[in-house]
Parts: sequence; structure tokens; C-alpha cells
Amino acid sequence: MDPAVATLDFAKAGAIIANMIESYLAAGPRRSMRKEPIMLLNPPRGSVKIPRVWSLETPPPDDRRQRR
Repeated sequence: MDPAVATLDFAKAGAIIANMIESYLAAGPRRSMRKEPIMLLNPPRGSVKIPRVWSLETPPPDDRRQRR
């Protein structure tokens, strides 16, 4: 490959990367949408309900009321 063509390709790649960096910096910092922390390290007892996980070996609960 001709050195001039390689230099031109390198310059184009550098311009593309510089444009990406400029766009990223122009966007500014991201705004947080949350007002509370995502995860509490030590939540108070009873405040966090952990969903029950079922495996293929465990049958799902029978929610139908049993008639007597």
C-alpha cells in the first residue's frame, strides 16, 4: 500500500474518533432519574420482599381454593 494512502486512511480514522469524542463530551453528564439509591446494603427487616423462585423440580403453588 502506498504510504500516502495509509496516511490518509489513518487521518480519516483519527477524524472519526475525534468526532465521536467531541459528541460524547458535548452531550454532558447523564442525569440520574432515580431519587433513591438502587440497592440498599443493609435494608431494614421486612422492607424488602424477595420473590420466590421456582425450579423445574419444584411444582408451582396451587392457588385454587380446595373444596371440602
